[in-house]
Amino acid sequence: MTRRWLIALPLFLIGTFLFGLIFHHAGLTWSDFRNTIQSLNPALVLLCLALLSCVFLLSALKWQLVTEAQSTKRLGLLYYFRYVCLAVFMGQALPMTLANAATRAFAMKRREVMPIAKTTGLFLWDQGFDLIALGLLVFSGLLHFFFKMQWMTSVLCFLLGVIAIILLMPLFLGIVIWIASLMGKLKLVPGPLREKCIGLQRTGILNPALARKLFLLSTAKFTTSALFYTAIIMAYGFTNMSLIAFWGAPSAELAGILSQMPGGLGALDWTWMGIMVNNGLTPQVAAALTLGIRCLLLSAYVITTGITWSIYLLVFRARRHGLQD
Repeated sequence: MTRRWLIALPLFLIGTFLFGLIFHHAGLTWSDFRNTIQSLNPALVLLCLALLSCVFLLSALKWQLVTEAQSTKRLGLLYYFRYVCLAVFMGQALPMTLANAATRAFAMKRREVMPIAKTTGLFLWDQGFDLIALGLLVFSGLLHFFFKMQWMTSVLCFLLGVIAIILLMPLFLGIVIWIASLMGKLKLVPGPLREKCIGLQRTGILNPALARKLFLLSTAKFTTSALFYTAIIMAYGFTNMSLIAFWGAPSAELAGILSQMPGGLGALDWTWMGIMVNNGLTPQVAAALTLGIRCLLLSAYVITTGITWSIYLLVFRARRHGLQD
């Protein structure tokens, strides 16, 4: 874990360099960016905040399901929601996976729900379904962009993929159990890992019904996230690019996740830049819109996290004063 914390600063610096390189490459001027910001539609900004809250709520529900499958303690959805907000907020300055894992471990330890090692394992299982759902959306987007499929055809392919994964879930879990069983028997596998593999076979987390719920929630989460990015781009007046934004958002998110840059800095932005330039925008306009996306993204994270934690602290303080009286 210490080594992971040490790479946070280099990753942030690399991401900042890549982010700045966009504007140097495009020759962006302050007036270009100012014109983009001035075109913001306040009503669509509110829609962005509502969609982001839905994304966080779906993430919280997934976390709650996967945790309660292994613990008898019930914390309530709002507890998970506020720590999801905090994890995403921290993920703008730290590597995304590290911020997420550290926040989850702290939240679970704070209420003595489960050990940190077990929390990490559940987090990886949770993230696995996220990557499957996101990969399916990326594949459907590639069909739309590179094979020039109509958006309805791409949606149909996506839905067929979702149905296929749901139907094949028992087979997938069977393969996971078989691999865990094999690793649990091999003497070459280190002791702690072998014990985890043996324990995995006894856990209720490999239940097909639970796995299907987690996958469907991941699918809903990233579909809502794509709508969130679409609303951001429409808020800047680019309503004619709504379909491009929807199908491009999963690729941009995947690039940000795989890069492990804080907030996907650089990787997410270059992906958006490439998508917009390849779909008719000039480099200057695309760079201004990319910067606008980043600004609205950060603002939405700050506002949502700030409101959530402010309400919690006010309620907590009121309850504490009530007990003292």
